[in-house]
Amino acid sequence: MISAGADVTVPARNLDKAHSSLSGIERVTVASMDLGDIFSVRKFAEDWSKRNGDLDLLINNAAVGVCREARVRSGWESQFGINHMGHFALTLALMPQLFAAESPRVISLTSATHRMSDIRWDDIQFKLILNDVRN
Repeated sequence: MISAGADVTVPARNLDKAHSSLSGIERVTVASMDLGDIFSVRKFAEDWSKRNGDLDLLINNAAVGVCREARVRSGWESQFGINHMGHFALTLALMPQLFAAESPRVISLTSATHRMSDIRWDDIQFKLILNDVRN
């Protein structure tokens, strides 16, 4: 994308790590965002929209794989909250910029960890499973 002349914004929860990993790459901007915090997602989208025009490409890359049980700020189980709800909120917040582009694209990526278990639709928050494990 960069070699094609694109300006790239990389949202990151840990700005120091992102700056370190991306230093020296032209046309890349790092901005603060935590997919587990809906207020952070909204602020990122608002700030990005103020500084930029249309959005040609949004890549939602799953950020959490196999991890210990944890919750995001809103109370969602962390994998679901970050990989799904965080990206959904980001995409919705950037829809006006996507619709303003000539041929916008949204790409959502995941990892192979989804093969380890199906979605437990009757217990998406993992409350029943955790109660069974803890008892």
